[in-house]
Amino acid sequence: MSVSVFFLHFYFATGQSQLANTSDLENLPVLMIFSGSDWCLPCIRLEREVFSNSKFLEFSQNRFSIMKIDFPQKTKLHDTIIERNESLAEKYNSRGYFPYVVLVDSEGNKIAHLETEGLTLENAIQDLSNLLTGQSQIFRKQTLQMGSAFEFVIVSNNPGSAQQFLQFAEAEVERLNDALSEWDENSDVSELNRMAGIEPVALNKDAYGLLERSLQLSYLTDAAYDVTFKGLDYYSFDKDTLTRFPDTTGLHKRLKLIDYQKIKLQPNNVAFLQDTGMAIGFGAAGKGYAADKVKLLWEEFGVKSGVINASGDLTAWGTRPDGSPWKVGIASPENPDEILLWIPIKNKAVATSGSYEKYFVYNGTRYSHILNPQTGLPISDKKSTTVISPSAELSDALATALFVLPIQEGLDLIRQLPETECLIIDVNNELHFSDKLKLVE
Repeated sequence: MSVSVFFLHFYFATGQSQLANTSDLENLPVLMIFSGSDWCLPCIRLEREVFSNSKFLEFSQNRFSIMKIDFPQKTKLHDTIIERNESLAEKYNSRGYFPYVVLVDSEGNKIAHLETEGLTLENAIQDLSNLLTGQSQIFRKQTLQMGSAFEFVIVSNNPGSAQQFLQFAEAEVERLNDALSEWDENSDVSELNRMAGIEPVALNKDAYGLLERSLQLSYLTDAAYDVTFKGLDYYSFDKDTLTRFPDTTGLHKRLKLIDYQKIKLQPNNVAFLQDTGMAIGFGAAGKGYAADKVKLLWEEFGVKSGVINASGDLTAWGTRPDGSPWKVGIASPENPDEILLWIPIKNKAVATSGSYEKYFVYNGTRYSHILNPQTGLPISDKKSTTVISPSAELSDALATALFVLPIQEGLDLIRQLPETECLIIDVNNELHFSDKLKLVE
């Protein structure tokens, strides 16, 4: 029995016999709507504004059948219906999301799920039209990894493959987090930090390669970016106005442990931190590296267009479904919800470091949460730095370095790097552009 015929029998069993006959449904996809009809407010809204709308029902005719799989709290369903609903939920909605809408083919294979947050009647019809005609569209997946919100975006006309690639992306970032996280006591980085001053540690190739490039960048930026600098606990950045500067007792002693030149790389992916108490952290490059790795993975699968966004640090290639370029908005330092300007992105990566959310004010001066690794003092002459380059890892680390460097030194550094541009917003809200940075309206 095909899945469409099975659903027809299900409709008759639940009293929802709005379908004509089995021959009409043999080859139709099925739109499965998982809902809590008497308790889930988003479900109720979608049912009222979208799925019961006459325009939507008319659109569905001869295109797909509609299957509403309800999990009410007050309404009593027949035991057989409950059993079937639970069986379908286990297969298509195992995480128990409500509302959850998935389109499956007539054999029960998942084609795609619809994003329901903010879904309108017009968007639902357009999204389903694209799915049913094979037109390219955007597929998204979000996850929390490396202490950041990752969003993966694919442009594809193959929903099944797109969903699979999104799952691959999530798994890849999770794998890298396990290797690179300084907060996971079982990671390679944590082991290296524990063995500082004691003995060398064998790292996996991801951690070793990232460490090797971080040392090169530390040298290139004259230690404005230093992988041995993990931040200091002398400051609290809660947008407070302080009457006295935070106590920095012991700062000089801690700064003696910050020196990338005391990291020794050995053959076979082995590294050694020379002094006890030293530690490395990939907070300024790890998210970018993960984005680069996902992009490489997707390109190997033939993905022609996509975006990986790690809490605002992103890499993008290809174009949007309509052929227009991807673009990234640079937020206003005074109002992060306001876009100051737009930068077009094609096969590039963008990263921004800023004092939008974390800073304190002392004697009228705003001090950023980004610290100078050589002095341990918070930066006060800039509000944000943005770097555009071919690599998310490079953009991520350089954005931090530019925040530390004097403005002119930062611009001079960027001029020496191929295919790399930047924007610096100083404490007076003046914009400093690199030579060839392009903007869009």
